Amino acid sequence: MKQVTEPQDVLELMNAGLAAAALNAALELGVFGELKRQPQSGAELAQTLGMPLGRCVCWLDVLTELGLLARADETYAVTPVAQAVILDMRSQSAWALQAELCREPYQRGVNLASHLKDSGPVWAAQGRAPLTHYEQVSQQSDWAERFTRMIYELHGPLAAALAETIELNDAQRMLDVGGGSGVMSLALLKRNPQLKSVVVDVANVCRVGRALADATPEANRISYHAADFLRDELPSGFDLVLECDIQIYSDALFRKFHAALNPSGRLVLIDRWWAQADGRQPAAHALHAFAAALEQPDRRNFTVAEIQTLSAAAGFEPLAVRTLATGETLIEVMRCA
Repeated sequence: MKQVTEPQDVLELMNAGLAAAALNAALELGVFGELKRQPQSGAELAQTLGMPLGRCVCWLDVLTELGLLARADETYAVTPVAQAVILDMRSQSAWALQAELCREPYQRGVNLASHLKDSGPVWAAQGRAPLTHYEQVSQQSDWAERFTRMIYELHGPLAAALAETIELNDAQRMLDVGGGSGVMSLALLKRNPQLKSVVVDVANVCRVGRALADATPEANRISYHAADFLRDELPSGFDLVLECDIQIYSDALFRKFHAALNPSGRLVLIDRWWAQADGRQPAAHALHAFAAALEQPDRRNFTVAEIQTLSAAAGFEPLAVRTLATGETLIEVMRCA
């Protein structure tokens, strides 16, 4: 976030939500891809999208002010910045779903001054009852497919960074808990030809992950186990258990991990959101923490030391704490014999 230093910064920040909504709408509707294929006038794009002309031109001018479009006379085209940070980074479908996911934080901010004192989630005070992420992927197969494919794409760099960082020469079987598409497992399998992986996730996600894995050379070394890892028992006999970007930690879950591992097996936890040693959230994560607190007022993220204490109580001893090239923190512990 940009720090406020001038009165104008205050006014700009007060209106930033509308600029973000304009950008997200462009991402959902594929405007940048459309204008890359063929620069168009406002009238042409309005006709393509079925949008009132005046509104379309004002919208495109916002995107131009953001530096993502360039206007020559009446024609709009993508800028080199938009090409580099949007079109070259992710697929249209991934951007569209990310933009869709940003709607919920907007809604949490409605009448926020009236709801900050509420002891429950702000959406309850607003009279809403949105589905949780787990409910969406469990109940809505189309949503599960879109989300799983997006994460497969987004987590590619993280998977590569993990494979470059961790040595698994002695591991034969790994359990990827909440592993979704299997993107993390596939990166580790590619680097470690002796390794096989079992991915645990809900049935809708496992179905999509299986289809993605079948298109890779590692397809015959990865399997998918449909289960709710918080309620169901985990399979056992593994040399490595991986939990990546799940942000769920409890004594009961650590004991499940312990039971799933062979003696001296390793548990690897990867998270971007662990708190600092003093319990405070890093400044760069303040907005994420605030959005979470609007849903769970007393929610806070664990520190690395707290994770190590929790794992020790379940029968693990610490091995290493590392920072991956993508910025996430990796905690590695070993099951005591």
